Amino acid sequence: MVEVRDGTWEVGEAGCVTFLADGDSIRLVSVHPREGWTPRVVREDGDRLEVEFTRGREERELEVRYRNGLLRVEIESEDEAAQPGRFTVGDAGEVEIAIDDGSLRLVEVATNPGWSMEVDEENPREVEVGFRQGGLEWEFEAELSRRGRLEVEIEMEIEGPYPMPTPAQT
Repeated sequence: MVEVRDGTWEVGEAGCVTFLADGDSIRLVSVHPREGWTPRVVREDGDRLEVEFTRGREERELEVRYRNGLLRVEIESEDEAAQPGRFTVGDAGEVEIAIDDGSLRLVEVATNPGWSMEVDEENPREVEVGFRQGGLEWEFEAELSRRGRLEVEIEMEIEGPYPMPTPAQT
C-alpha cells in the first residue's frame, strides 16, 4: 500500500529518487537511474521537487510538493510510441485498448479489489480511466495523435498531511 511519506520512491522501471520532507521544505538526497535511463533534476526549490528520467521516447517523472503540512507525490509514466494492448495501472487494475480502423477503442477495464473506477473520457481519439482508493489515485490516459501514433500516460498521485498527526494531536 502506498502511503504519504518521504524517503525512497521507485519511478517505474526508470530508477529511484530519495528525498526528505522537513518542516515546509523538501531536500533531494539522491537519484539512482537504472541502465539505459538518463536522469535530470528539473526543479528543486524548497517546496517542490521534480526529477525526470528519459529513454528514447519514454519519460518517467517524480514530482513532490510540500506546503502547509501537506505532502503530494506524483509519479508519471509517458510513452509517446506505445502499442495497443493491456496496460497495468499500478496496484489499481488494468486497462486494455485497441486501435480499429484508425480509432481508439476501450476494450476492457479490470479493477483490483478495494479500488473504484470511472471512465472519464472515451472517444475515437482519447481514453481516460481513473482509479481511486482513499487518498490514492491512478489515472490512465491514451491518446491517438493526428499521425496515428499512440501516446500513453499513467500517473499516480497521493496527497495528505505530513508528518501524519499522532492520535494525541487529533
